Amino acid sequence: MSIEQQTPMPTVMDILPVNMEAEINKAKQARVALDKLFKELLVPGVDCDRVPGTDKPTLLKAGAELLAQVFHLSQGKPEMISCQEDFQNGVFSYTIGVPIYHRETGILLCYGIGAANSKEPKYRYRKSKEDDGVKFENPDPAGEQNTLVKMAMKRAFVDGVLKATGASRMFTQDVEDFMPPELASTKQKNYIRMLFKGVTEEDMLAEISEIIGHDLANLDELLREEASKVIEAKKGNNNHQNGNGQAQTETPRPKGKNSDEINWTNFWASVKNLGYDENEAHNIAAEVFGTLVLSMKDVLKTQADANKFLGILAKRRNEQTEQTA
Repeated sequence: MSIEQQTPMPTVMDILPVNMEAEINKAKQARVALDKLFKELLVPGVDCDRVPGTDKPTLLKAGAELLAQVFHLSQGKPEMISCQEDFQNGVFSYTIGVPIYHRETGILLCYGIGAANSKEPKYRYRKSKEDDGVKFENPDPAGEQNTLVKMAMKRAFVDGVLKATGASRMFTQDVEDFMPPELASTKQKNYIRMLFKGVTEEDMLAEISEIIGHDLANLDELLREEASKVIEAKKGNNNHQNGNGQAQTETPRPKGKNSDEINWTNFWASVKNLGYDENEAHNIAAEVFGTLVLSMKDVLKTQADANKFLGILAKRRNEQTEQTA
């Protein structure tokens, strides 16, 4: 007869605590303590934070350390559970375990587990210096090794504290480490304001709320994807209303005879010399070309194009100078 056959299966009564009433009271006290900590001690934005798209706040490392201090927890030596380092393909992945002990008695309470890898969006991509809306692959993922190990260790610690304190019902874990929905860029918001030119802020927000399907109290809270949706919807409405229902023809992009590449360093130096910053230049380009301009490279293809656009900027600057003279 096998061991499995000889050992009777545990029943519900076998796993119930001996003193049920005492254990329930302990659980109630722990819940009251967590509620009190959350309301009186944890600082939003420092110890915990609410990420857009989540229904519970996420526990940050500072908050986990505070809970560990209050509940007399100590972190044991981290252990590497698994490790993948593929330099050829740029894949680095680490899984770390962290034991959590009761500080005074040394009793092992739980074991937190955390992982991090180079394919997570925040490590995989980098933003363009010219345009924060453009992303490209991280050319040196191996340079993230130390960061990934520390991140996996931090996630394991937070996981352990949540398990030891029973705080999972109040907090999500590690949400701040992943990329939340991106907010609308400055260029998108400026373009939206241009599309709503002559409309009050209240009416603009009301129409935007109708387009995106939920209330929006401030334009700064608009997400990037929602901004694109608003722009497309508003441009469609404006085109339909223009010319007694006739679609508005887009201003054609000036085409130069030369197909030489644009010297972007000289281009931006010229823009600066004319007294414009990058955002102002993008907004003017949006008016000229009748479309959202996230990067000048989308609308200026040759040096001739760039020269014509610089001419437009120079003309506008001269007109402004004459008006103020």
